[in-house]
Amino acid sequence: MHSHLRLAYIPDCPSLGHLFNTTLFKYIMLTIKTPSNPRFASSLKRYDYCPLDTSRQQIRLAKFRQDKDGTIQCEIRTVDYDDCPDYDALSYMWGPVTPLFAIVVNGDSRLEIRENLHQCLLQYCAENRQLNPRYVWVDQICIDQSSTLEKNHQVGLMSTIYSRSETVISWLAGGSALRELQVAAAGIDEDTWSTETEGLEHVQTILNNPYFTRIWIVQEVLLAKHVCVMTQGYNTSRDFWYRMNEFMRFNRYKVPPSSGQDLLALHPCGLRRLSLVNCLDYFCNHTCENSLDRVYGLMGIVEEEERLTIDYDKTSLDVFLDFFNTIISHSRSNEYSLQAVASETIQRTLRSLARSMDLSYAQQQGLNQLLLEVTRTDPDKCNWSQALNKCYDDYKGYVDYKICDRYKYDDGYKCICGWRLVHYLNPSEIVAAGLEKATVTANNSGPETQLSYDRWWYDFRYRGDGTTSRRYIDCSMTEPASEANDVAVEQQNTGAE
Repeated sequence: MHSHLRLAYIPDCPSLGHLFNTTLFKYIMLTIKTPSNPRFASSLKRYDYCPLDTSRQQIRLAKFRQDKDGTIQCEIRTVDYDDCPDYDALSYMWGPVTPLFAIVVNGDSRLEIRENLHQCLLQYCAENRQLNPRYVWVDQICIDQSSTLEKNHQVGLMSTIYSRSETVISWLAGGSALRELQVAAAGIDEDTWSTETEGLEHVQTILNNPYFTRIWIVQEVLLAKHVCVMTQGYNTSRDFWYRMNEFMRFNRYKVPPSSGQDLLALHPCGLRRLSLVNCLDYFCNHTCENSLDRVYGLMGIVEEEERLTIDYDKTSLDVFLDFFNTIISHSRSNEYSLQAVASETIQRTLRSLARSMDLSYAQQQGLNQLLLEVTRTDPDKCNWSQALNKCYDDYKGYVDYKICDRYKYDDGYKCICGWRLVHYLNPSEIVAAGLEKATVTANNSGPETQLSYDRWWYDFRYRGDGTTSRRYIDCSMTEPASEANDVAVEQQNTGAE
């Protein structure tokens, strides 16, 4: 039996190893109970965080142990990252806001944490009974959640925190499926499945856990050196994730896609930083409590030059516009991507992110119109000879001029050189975009009425003479628009251009 196998609150017993597939073993795993809720330390003062020095790479680390009455004791220490001890990082779902459970911090203060983390720490303490446990980084405890300044600073360090941790401990809450989760974790860890089908069922039980649908989990798992899975009653070895990957690599059967399977496929290959667009295209629809985390929760695995500045004082719309203008700016730095939002992937990501960040229906409709407008190409303004020469240079002579010349009259403007030609042929490039409030005065043979509405704008530059213009796209108004309103809005937009 592996030394890492521990049954919560049951003494280590080497003779239990051969019982894994027996009814007795499964009964023991099913009937494991957590201790009664620890006493609420109402007599202790609330823990006050000493602010971190945000001008340096400071973090907090914690050690945990459990008293006989079930109370969790926590020791918190502030360290400079360049001089910090070895530590593990905890990865888990935050879960509901209530109920809250108190832990004792540094012997004289209390800190209230959510139920899922409390259950996780009970299991962690049961698995780590040594006198000098390892340090652990836990976001809910090691970050002062009431300080936006500190959250901005620490979220910006997430990539470093998780990638340099010795092990990322993934806590999988079992709920009503706890028994199946325990048996699956032990089966994979000990290589004890009897058939390939049974092994596949074990892996799917793990990867289909709701844990893998949370957006923060993506970077926490992908940045890890080793992933250890922990559930109530069982803690796996550090090579557990590798075991699952090896099994899936040689599995003969196709399995339904899942969020966990995507991460399993990406992790062992060595994390290659993703572009901002691809990262959000893959993961922005994962669940999160704060809509800003749909973007901020992925910054740790985004290429450094494309990362957004973390600022939790911003609104969802602010962060969406930051993303929009970042991809515009980054795409324009590539001479072959002059039309920054013409890509199908970028357009799909923008629409998906607008939905997931709760932009209004009117704002989403206006965005769709904007995306349609900026991808239009005027054939009369295209310099076909120059475009084909550019394709020739790019592909070192492998260009069929007859094919390119024939396809230039089609709606898609495609050639064997791919999408680069349509980008090059567009006579203008988008340089910035935004959303603003506007008003219009309506006078429909009665009292004047001020109607307010949102409108998108985008600035575009003609490549011929370098001049820049602004185009407006109106979203739905707050009141039904009359013909007079339509005229007023059209005149206002025309004048602005």
